[in-house]
Amino acid sequence: MTVSLEEVRRTLGVPGPGDHAAWEQVRELLIERVGRSAFEIWLTDVQIVAVDAEGALLLDAGGELRCWVRQRYGGVIAECATRANAAVRFASEAQSVAMAAQ
Repeated sequence: MTVSLEEVRRTLGVPGPGDHAAWEQVRELLIERVGRSAFEIWLTDVQIVAVDAEGALLLDAGGELRCWVRQRYGGVIAECATRANAAVRFASEAQSVAMAAQ
């Protein structure tokens, strides 16, 4: 299956200052929830890579950590995002690659 990175990119937006502020609030809530040590070990590399058409922040942990973080911490991240009035979801591999290739 071939995926056009340009087509994927067209469906995504670049995160703006408000998106980054929302993500910082989520990160602070995550530190409170899981503790600074666990956050620094497992979650510090989770970043916003894009914003989808509905305004959700698309997250990526990169490489091999992506799936593990999503499975282990996805629910906690979603809970903290809800508390911060933000919508988040993990980017697909195609979305992450498309945004990194810009």
